[in-house]
Amino acid sequence: MTRRFNSLSAAVLLLAALALISACGGDETAGSKSPGATPATNGEAAVDASASATGGVSGEIEAFVTSSDLSVGTQRFAFVLIRDGVPVSEEDVAVRFFKLKDESNPQMVGEGQIPWSPLGIPGLTASTAELTGVYYANIAFDEPGTWGAGFTIGPEPDPDREIRIRFEVRPEPITVGVGGVAIPVDNPTLDDTGIKQICSAPEPNEAFHQLSVAEALAGGKPTVVAFTTPAFCESRTCGPDMELVNAAYEDYGDKVSWVHVEPFELDENGALLLSNGNRVNSDAGNQWQLPSEPWIFVVDATGTVVARFDGPVTLEELEFFLDQVTAQ
Repeated sequence: MTRRFNSLSAAVLLLAALALISACGGDETAGSKSPGATPATNGEAAVDASASATGGVSGEIEAFVTSSDLSVGTQRFAFVLIRDGVPVSEEDVAVRFFKLKDESNPQMVGEGQIPWSPLGIPGLTASTAELTGVYYANIAFDEPGTWGAGFTIGPEPDPDREIRIRFEVRPEPITVGVGGVAIPVDNPTLDDTGIKQICSAPEPNEAFHQLSVAEALAGGKPTVVAFTTPAFCESRTCGPDMELVNAAYEDYGDKVSWVHVEPFELDENGALLLSNGNRVNSDAGNQWQLPSEPWIFVVDATGTVVARFDGPVTLEELEFFLDQVTAQ
């Protein structure tokens, strides 16, 4: 039987996996919100953002790509694997990339191992049912169109049991891409309103709300802009991402300007503002044209975006780029 590529429409399907989990307790070269969907079964049905198959290790394995804004150029390609409702944390996954101009004859353009990287702050424990890590690599996509990826748990690819997924690469990114100019936004700060209206974190860091994005960019220092909504995050990764930003703040302090922005409007009591039952995007979220949440951007002293992360992020990734921009 010919293995098929299942459809991918960005990262939001991770929500379905994380909701299920919650209820249950390196470089490689290959040349506003949507609802969740039910994962495919045994690689046969085309669905949004996920694929599943009966794995060669044990049980059913599902793949979720968490990168929501893939475009031509070198992009951070991140994914998680779920086996029997539990995130996979095997050391390596073999990945093959394909161009799918003709799906009956996919063109393999690259393959290699992508290692597992832990999420969160070192030393914190988590149950086996929590998302504790992510697989990611920087992949060079040389043209737009339909691409595919095949995942095999272990160091070597196995076409007979790999989990295959289809995804789109756009000609240009939706939000600001690496090498683009960060958008100066006059988002409200503590000089304008109370903390509850600009931060939904249970323990807000007021240092992140002293400057607007525009003020931070004008300050002549590197800047971290974190678009997260810890209390209302659909992907359930905003809180962990803010923990990483807090940890990086402790390490880099005044070398960097720090800005946290809620992507949705809150009232003075910290509740979501709704319009016809829908969340209202903040002005900053609209201007940056965020396709999902959360997002973290690292900007150098000239205002150029040098790194961007959506969904689950590792501390090593964030600090790698902070080392670069603070050494300039």
